[in-house]
Amino acid sequence: MADVIPDELMRITEFLNEQMNPAQVFAVEVKQYRAEGYPGTVIVPAVYGRTAAASLKASGARRTPNRDEALAASKPETIQLLHLARELARDLGLILQETPAGALLKTRDLASVANVYLAGWDSLEVPIQPLRDRGWSEEADAIAAQLQALTHKRLTPKAPNIPSPDAVAGWAVLRVLLTRTTALYQSAQT
Repeated sequence: MADVIPDELMRITEFLNEQMNPAQVFAVEVKQYRAEGYPGTVIVPAVYGRTAAASLKASGARRTPNRDEALAASKPETIQLLHLARELARDLGLILQETPAGALLKTRDLASVANVYLAGWDSLEVPIQPLRDRGWSEEADAIAAQLQALTHKRLTPKAPNIPSPDAVAGWAVLRVLLTRTTALYQSAQT
């Protein structure tokens, strides 16, 4: 239970909920609202973690994730984001690994540069905590600030997850940031 459920916790909760049977895992976000001049507090709970895959598993049905269905259910901006990520991978010599849930953009040493998530998430995640872990905290903080400027959504500090429409609209900036991230990882290789 928390005031705000970070993206990382939401993904972990959903993952655990899909993997564990018969147990179910949920995250509860509780927002409190107060109005000036009124003594009461309004509490608004939101439950996260219930996914279609977990529901199928709980009902006993087994289903393998289907990339084609996820692509068909994804926002048009997410499909465009996949094409942009593919182009970036080609231009920078990165690996683009397609998965049932999206695509992973990695360096040749398998450092994660970005992850595109399909339907259900429709977003681009930029894991910047590994930059901090390697001693590039200032660079990571600068990247985090620039990523936050691309969206109204409150981003998490370790792995900001930007909605696809915002990522596509800010692609020029994102491309520079992902190129810079790649260059940092490549500088460690030499």
